[in-house]
Amino acid sequence: MEPDAAVKMHDPKRWQWIGRVGVIGLVLLFSPRDGISTPERIAVGVFTGEREADGLPKGWQPFTFRKIKSHTQYRVVKDGERFVVKAEARAAASMIYKKIDATAKTHPILRWSWKVENLLKKGDPTQKNGDDYPARVYVTFQDRTGLNYIWESRFPKGRVVPNPYTDDVQMFIVESGPARVGEWIDETRNLHEDYKRAFGREPPPLLAISLMTDTDNTGESAVAYYADITLSAR
Repeated sequence: MEPDAAVKMHDPKRWQWIGRVGVIGLVLLFSPRDGISTPERIAVGVFTGEREADGLPKGWQPFTFRKIKSHTQYRVVKDGERFVVKAEARAAASMIYKKIDATAKTHPILRWSWKVENLLKKGDPTQKNGDDYPARVYVTFQDRTGLNYIWESRFPKGRVVPNPYTDDVQMFIVESGPARVGEWIDETRNLHEDYKRAFGREPPPLLAISLMTDTDNTGESAVAYYADITLSAR
């Protein structure tokens, strides 16, 4: 698999080398649970139960890779009282994305919830043949750089590593190990601070956010859930 996926829609040549990374979308400003946007908060993925005919959340689009024939399955399901996206990959890779019209300066705070059912035994964020994750949220910027938030199996939480395919994508390990497998976890990241830490400069405008569960390199299987994705001023 190769890195950076949400950009190929805008630049086909780059998708040859940017490969698979999860990316989610934003654009409007919202209030976390009801999906209503406000000037301070953008509803990226507040899945109210509306879905397309193929089961995808409304407003999200799929992206598949030409050389990968088995695709991750994404669909909106109900988990308790809320609707979430369930992702299932069996030696597969693909993603769903949503384009963004915002900046990390005005709306730096990215929040989301996720849950995984299992980890990958062969995953390794430093190797191309280990570049698989049960869950990732990937933020792409207009200069084709990206921040990739991943759930890793063994590497320590808090570590930042370059994607094995390109230094233009930096990977933040926000969860690691089996301790919280099967549990919903709320995450909060400051995109502005993370970008400056990763690249040493101010971030350009956002391009897209994607979700990705992928296991094509390792040949394993994974199930993950994503919910309540928002972007806000604080």
